[in-house]
Amino acid sequence: MCEALMELMEPEINKIRENVREETTQQVTQQVTQQVTQQVTQQGIKNAIAALKTSGHTNDAIKNFLVMAYSITQSEAEKYL
Repeated sequence: MCEALMELMEPEINKIRENVREETTQQVTQQVTQQVTQQVTQQGIKNAIAALKTSGHTNDAIKNFLVMAYSITQSEAEKYL
């Protein structure tokens, strides 16, 4: 009887497993995408700072640029300097 029940339930169990796999894959993909985006943004900010400093811009000008270009706060911009 137990085997017969398993045979009846197997398609439903497989659907549930596939849904769990898909949801897990989506969550992991989203997390990895957020982390990579954050890292790329941080590297972009560091590169911009280096270029602006080389060009002779002041820290205040660089902060203003970062706030405008990267939509971050003044205090966040200050942490990069």
